Amino acid sequence: MQDNGGIPVKPLYANEQGHRLYVQAFFPLGNVANNLEEEWRCMPYSLPHGVIPIALEGGGGRICLDLKTDAIYSWDHERVEENGKITWDCLIRLEDDIFAFVESFTR
Repeated sequence: MQDNGGIPVKPLYANEQGHRLYVQAFFPLGNVANNLEEEWRCMPYSLPHGVIPIALEGGGGRICLDLKTDAIYSWDHERVEENGKITWDCLIRLEDDIFAFVESFTR
C-alpha cells in the first residue's frame, strides 16, 4: 500500500496474542469513492464515541482506531448489542497504537 487508502501488499495481520485476520482494504481520505468519512456515516451500527473504522476485514468486519488512545481494534460485524450499538465489549484490542499495527504488515 503506497497511496491514500488501498490494499496492503501483505494483507495478513497477526499479533503476539494470536489474533489473525485478513485486511481487505484501508479506507482513503478525501473526496474519493469509499472514503473513510463515507464508511463511518454508512455504518449500520454506532461505534463507541471517538472510534472510527479505518479498514475492512476480509470477513466483513472493520479495523477501528480509537482517536483518544491511538489503539487499534477489530470489530466482527456479527458482534452487536441488542440495542443495535457496538460497545467496547464488541471490540477486540489488537495493538496499543496505529504505528504498531502498520508495522505488523512489514514483518
